[in-house]
Formats: sequence, C-alpha cells, structure tokens
Amino acid sequence: MRVLPKLQELLDKIELRKQALTAVGHVVNQSNTREVFNIISRSYMLPDTLALLTLATLDDVVYNGSFPVPLRIYLPEIQNAQTQVAVYLHGGGHMCGSISAYDAQVRLLVKHTGYIIVSIDYRLSPESPYPFGLEDCKAAIRGLAAVFRRRSLNWNNRGLTLIGDSAGAALSASLIMDKEFVVVEQIMRQVLIYPSLDYTLSLPSVTEFATGHLIEKSKIVWYFDSYFQNNEDRRKASPLYGEFYAKMPATMVIVAGFDPLRDEGVLYYNNVLQVGARAELLQLDNVVHGYLMLESLCPEECQQTYQEISKFLAAS
Repeated sequence: MRVLPKLQELLDKIELRKQALTAVGHVVNQSNTREVFNIISRSYMLPDTLALLTLATLDDVVYNGSFPVPLRIYLPEIQNAQTQVAVYLHGGGHMCGSISAYDAQVRLLVKHTGYIIVSIDYRLSPESPYPFGLEDCKAAIRGLAAVFRRRSLNWNNRGLTLIGDSAGAALSASLIMDKEFVVVEQIMRQVLIYPSLDYTLSLPSVTEFATGHLIEKSKIVWYFDSYFQNNEDRRKASPLYGEFYAKMPATMVIVAGFDPLRDEGVLYYNNVLQVGARAELLQLDNVVHGYLMLESLCPEECQQTYQEISKFLAAS
C-alpha cells in the first residue's frame, strides 16, 4: 500500500519546507504551530464544503467554574422532535484546533447525519494543561440541556453522541471511561476519528510512521509534554488502558493506514469488542492522520468516511 499520490505530493512539499525552516533556525512554538494548523484546516477543503456556510448556527457558553466555555450549535436544515444531538470535540494535539478550524468538517457531519451538532472550544495547552480541557468538555456537556431549553431547541430522549477527532477523540474516550458521567448524561454512542488513545506512545505504528506522514512522533511528544506538566501518570490518563465495560456506548473507530496512531485505534476497537459492547472499525489504507482536513486531496475517502459515520449513527 502507498499513500495516495496527491497526499504524497503534499507530504513532500512539507518536508522541503521543514528543511528550509530548519536551515534558518526556525523555532517552533504554540503560536506558529496554531497558525500553520489553521491555514491547513481550510486550504484543502472543497468549494462545495466551504459553501455549507448557509447552515444556521448559534453561539453560546457554558461555565466551568469561572471560565466560560464557548460552544457553537449547528442546526440541520430539517429539524423535528426526533432530531438527535451530538457533541463534537476537535483535534489538534491538545494545543491547536478550535471551533473555527473545524467549522467545515462539522458542517459536513451535520449535512450527512442530520444531527444537531455542538462544537466545544475547550481550553488548550500549554496555557491550560491537563485536565483543564477535559473538565471544560464535561462542564459543557452537563450544561447543554439548559442551553437547549433557553434557546427553545429540540432535545430528544434518545441519548447523546460524542464525536472526537484525534486529541478530541482522546477526550471523548476519556469521558466514556467515567461510567457515572455516561449514565447521567445518557451518552449512547461515540465516533473516534483517527484517535489519540495512548499517551505512552508505545505501539508499533508510532515508530513505523514516526516521520514523513504529516504528524510526526517528535511533534506528538512535544504536544504531550506541553499537555502533561505535573508529572501525571500518562498510562493512567490514556483511554486505551482504562476500564472497558459491557454497557459502554456503541463505538465507531476510524483509522488511517499511514498514521502513527493507527495501532492504538485498532487495539481500542478490539478492547470494546472483547467486553461485548458494540463496535465498528473503518480503516482507510491510503491516507494519513488528519485526512478529513485534506478533502480536495482525497475526496472519495472523505466522502466514504462521512457516509459510514452516518450509517453507524443510524443503526445505533
């Protein structure tokens, strides 16, 4: 198997750019890392995707203590009393990403699923290290029903769905390990998109795809070192090594063939199956981590992904 040609062209350009920056003594920091992330998040989306700006949205906040956690509610064109609700937790290594950076992807999810989707702007490291972002997500989910009542939006009783991308998938899977939280908030389903689930980075694909595949091991290590600043037990914090249980929410795991995080996603899927909970795995062999941001370079794979997410949610 090989990476799709258009994706490989981008990877080659990135490598040349990285070498040029290294030659002039470029220093990586959270600011320029976020800048590059935000540029990439929109540069490769298809024109039709960017045209989905016609979808209605509502911005609001839920307080986590004194901190107002921003959220954006995306409304499908057709809504009724049966319209379901999902929470979207964005990726970015716990350092990057935002409602804005993932706006196009969330709009595509709304289009394909017909769900109301709430995107949460949790706090990021290094300014707000572990567990601030995780606690922001908990607080926002706990406060959603009140926001919906205040906004006169439909809130049905069919349970909540969590959709997480990369580091956002780590947050989703971490929330699922809290059994009481799952029961109280009626979380019934989760979709983990190329998830980060092992903060120890101990599985073979981390080494196999350590360089040259968009996200690199050295960058992941830097992200995690910025996230865990107080000598936390990273294995204990990793959803992959948490307690799996038979009544955990139905889980869909999506992995990319050329991704350092591939193996932890597959292992998580197997762990869900072993406890008797419902699980589905979608592996796309010719793409890299973050491929949904690169829609114009792998449109068929992106389309397949959204369609399979929609099928999974419809069946669960």
